[in-house]
Order: sequence, then C-alpha cells, then structure tokens
Amino acid sequence: MTPSVREQLEALNAECEAFCHRYSGDPKWVPFGNPAKRRYPNFLLAFSSAETFEQPGGVMIIGTNPGGDHTRSKMYEASSPFERPGWSSYLDDVWNGQPGQHNTQLAVQQVAEIVSGSQQRVEPLLRNSPTGNLIPFRSETANTLTPEPKTFGRNIGYRLIDIAKPRVLILIASSQPEWKRLMQRLGNPPHCEWDLDEGKPQSANFRFREARKGSGWPRFVFALPGLNQENWGRNDEVLNFFEQRVKHHGRRSLLGHAGIGTWR
Repeated sequence: MTPSVREQLEALNAECEAFCHRYSGDPKWVPFGNPAKRRYPNFLLAFSSAETFEQPGGVMIIGTNPGGDHTRSKMYEASSPFERPGWSSYLDDVWNGQPGQHNTQLAVQQVAEIVSGSQQRVEPLLRNSPTGNLIPFRSETANTLTPEPKTFGRNIGYRLIDIAKPRVLILIASSQPEWKRLMQRLGNPPHCEWDLDEGKPQSANFRFREARKGSGWPRFVFALPGLNQENWGRNDEVLNFFEQRVKHHGRRSLLGHAGIGTWR
C-alpha cells in the first residue's frame, strides 16, 4: 500500500531528526559565531502545511536552507509547520519583528503576485502551495554546513520535490552548482539560460536560470538569484525579468488547469 503524503512527510521528518541526533555529539560539526558555544544541526522540513503537498501540478517555492543561529531555536524541529493547517512560513513566521515582513518573505510574496497575476491572490497561492528548502538543516549561511549535512539534506529536499510533484518549481537561489545538481536529479537539462550582464551595467552581475520540458513534474523550473540576501539590492531587477518570463509563457500555459485550480 502506497504511503499517504502525510506519512511520507512524517518519514522525512523522522530521518532529519535521526540525523540531528547522530550529529549532536559529533566533533566534526563545525560551530559558527562564537566557537565557545556548542552548536548542533536542527532542521525545518517544510514551510507549508501537509495539505499543500497533496495535490500535484501546482507551484512549489523552495530555498537553499533555513537560516538562523542554532542556539536561538530548538535543536530538533520535530513539530514542523506542515503539521499546522493553512500555515505558510512566508506569511506567518516572524523573521523580522512581525509576521511576513522579512525581506525574503516580502520578495516571495512578490513572486507569488507575479505568478498569480494579482495581489489579491498572493495569500491563497502561498497557503495552497508547497514550500520548503533544498536542504532542511538550519545555519546562518549554506556555506556553514559541512559536506555531510549538505549531501544528506539535498536528498531530503529532492524527495520533498518528488512528493509535491509541482508543475512549476521556483528556486529562491541561483547557485550554479545547486542548479546543475537539481537539473541532473530531475532529469531536466536546461533548455536555455540567460546571463543578464548583457546590456546592463557591470554592477548588475546576476544570473537568472530557467528550464522547461514537455512532460513529467516539474514542467518549468526557475532560479531567481538574490531574493534571500539581505544586502542584495537588485530584487526589483530580478523580479521584473521573472515577470517578463511569466508573461512570455502565459500564466495559463505556465500553471496549467491543475495549478490554477489549487488556489483560484
């Protein structure tokens, strides 16, 4: 008998917790910040409720890994947001003094507006779309993580995508190594890639990535650089170009009937 979506999520959550327990006494875990304070990996598997993973063919938004200082949150996040009905970390979490007002949250809300075509549809889309990270383990930066948590975490993140089966996958990151790994894992070689240096000031040095294919999940993959960086300063350029690409494809072609039906 095939496990339910909730059972699959609970199994991934249990694997993350077991990994953290194995690492809790491992001296190989590299501390960051104050090296006198012992740090352990903790995790956050999903940024949305279990229900968002139950209907394939929608929009999935995924980052690199949850940010934050290990000492400022629980070592293990066994009670994840996916257990809270209607939850969206991009709307409800307090990352900057009040819910949904952190720069990354606001940028993702703009992404949702571009995809949905309306500011009024931002909340319905985010409350009905699966969201998470390629790596579920928390750290101040992705580079802080040692190789083993990265490798183990990517496997979890890829399986999270497999569960969601989105038609559109949007990465809030544009790292070339992560993009290549993801494309290889999805069996989806890049159809085309845009380097936005051309015709722009040298200071506008960022890369927007896009891939698409005719069948299977996902059909469209976008990688949006900089939206999770505090001092990036070029979100408007990235989002404007993303909006051009959405208009180029057409929202109905991009989302399909299943994707529209999940939040309309």
